Amino acid sequence: MEKIKNIVKIIARKILPGNSPNFIIIGAQKSATTSLHYYLDQHPDLIGSKQKELHFFDRLMHHGYRLKWYKKNFINFSLKPKIFFESTPSYIYHQEVPLQLKSTFPTIKLILILRNPVDRAFSAWNMYKSMFPEEERHRIMKEPLPNKVNPIYSYFYDGRSEFPNFSETIEIEKKIMLKNTEKEPAILRRGLYYDQLQNYYKYFDKNEILILGFKDLIENLEETLKLCTRFLDVSDFDFKNVDKEPKNTRKYNNKMSDKERDLLTDFYQKPNEKLFDLLGYRPNW
Repeated sequence: MEKIKNIVKIIARKILPGNSPNFIIIGAQKSATTSLHYYLDQHPDLIGSKQKELHFFDRLMHHGYRLKWYKKNFINFSLKPKIFFESTPSYIYHQEVPLQLKSTFPTIKLILILRNPVDRAFSAWNMYKSMFPEEERHRIMKEPLPNKVNPIYSYFYDGRSEFPNFSETIEIEKKIMLKNTEKEPAILRRGLYYDQLQNYYKYFDKNEILILGFKDLIENLEETLKLCTRFLDVSDFDFKNVDKEPKNTRKYNNKMSDKERDLLTDFYQKPNEKLFDLLGYRPNW
């Protein structure tokens, strides 16, 4: 029976026109976006894209993919109306995305999770370091698009016998920032939230973007999910009985040194203060 259902869904995706998303989780990378996607997808009125990160507005639309393809990721197999969403955490980082989102879907709502940029950077470094084995090196070389060498591969993987340590990684990116020629690697720059959020506020009103703190999802999950449903204007839902197991989390053996933490705390101090002024508060990140 399950096999028949899957076949029907495959056929339906080819035949049905698809739908527009009603909201998108736009970031930030390494900030529990996978977990939030999974939690919200358990709400009976919400349908998350099967592939969590569609990367349409930051990659694929520039390389031949059409809006028709994008909408087919949002199919309703129920007779009841649904609210559709996807979660691509790199959307917050890429400058061209907010205008494209607003011009394509004028009424769309956005959710952004902010994590302490120091911890976020270290988590991102650990992620890339874990990909250093040969099969993962080959995969990341092909991202973000086929036949295009990923700068992350060029700087961190190519020709190396071992992955650069965290301090070396910081220095590599600082040199790239001085040249201002490439968007990646962006282990540091993805944590410069003030500039990214200011870019979104050019096109979106503040009440169209719900901003959550990373620790809100850890310390007060149920209330945070209720905050999301109120923002989305969907029915109340008792999240007590849903699966709250965090998703896409890894335990790493590496620890950030006090010197590295102090270095990054200093690096982010002024950008963070500008962010706090913009928000009017300090996020629980």
